[in-house]
Amino acid sequence: MIENERKLLIEKLKKNKVNFKIINDSLLFVPAFGGRLFAIFLKDNNLLWTNPDFRNRWNKGGHRTWIAPEGGKGGFFFSLSGKKWNVPPSLDPASYSMNYFKEKERIDLQSDVNIKNNSNQVFNLEITRTYSEIKCSPCSISFTFQHQARNKNSQQFINTIALWSILQVQPPGYMFIGNNDLLLPESWSDKYYEKIPEGFLMEENGYVMIRIEGGKRFKSGFHPASDRGKLAYIFKKATDFCLVTKECQLFKDNIYIDKPIADYKGNGHPLQVYNHYETGRKAFAELECHSPSISLKPGARYGFDIKISALLGKKKTVEEKLEEFLGLSLKRSIDV
Repeated sequence: MIENERKLLIEKLKKNKVNFKIINDSLLFVPAFGGRLFAIFLKDNNLLWTNPDFRNRWNKGGHRTWIAPEGGKGGFFFSLSGKKWNVPPSLDPASYSMNYFKEKERIDLQSDVNIKNNSNQVFNLEITRTYSEIKCSPCSISFTFQHQARNKNSQQFINTIALWSILQVQPPGYMFIGNNDLLLPESWSDKYYEKIPEGFLMEENGYVMIRIEGGKRFKSGFHPASDRGKLAYIFKKATDFCLVTKECQLFKDNIYIDKPIADYKGNGHPLQVYNHYETGRKAFAELECHSPSISLKPGARYGFDIKISALLGKKKTVEEKLEEFLGLSLKRSIDV
């Protein structure tokens, strides 16, 4: 029997007295969980990963906003040694509230964030997360996501932070990274991440394909080789194939401040793929997009847009949609 994931998740949220909002019966938001888009429902299936133990874990799942970089002197998550990692609670879950909601159209979630990096620089920010331009049918949905930062400091900061969009999905499956001018991904292999396992990364003409499954912690970043950043993920739910995509503008000459130790002199990685080490229902992967580094005067704002879509259907339909999204032909059929 196929689970009704929509019904089960909503019942679990109500049982735990968690407030939520739903747009178009498809997008479920939980302000208290870091302002997350917590689920995308199509035909009662959730196409995002949500943590089955969301009551007791900081990582609730879904789609969230963080501030980059992750590590280094300007980092917010890794220690300077790279051996310790933690999430600043002011950033996640923060204290998001819903300051605008219109059924079938738009939701705005907002929180003040006060965080300090490894160089003891303090950033007082107002983060706004907006979902709009929502188009949906029983088997597909697309929308525009914008996250925005406002500088609440009394001083200007220059190229020290960036907006970081993290969308979590369910393994097993395949990630696709589309570039007009292919550059091999930089594998994040240091004190925390493992190397990408042999046979997991496949190069094709115009795109990279990465096998995703639980039990391994690896990450891969991609330089801005073209003006469009495209990430896609294909997986299965029962007999249906699923496609989740993210697309954002890239700026080849701008600075992207999130990068591995081995590439600290490089231009950084606006697109990243992460594979998590846990297994079973706690396994997940991430489609990550970064804005260029931000310079903001006191009171100024910066916003970064990302197009997100999801599709549920037969294998041929999903593969054709993936080819349309990447703008090329697949060299092999996808077996998940």
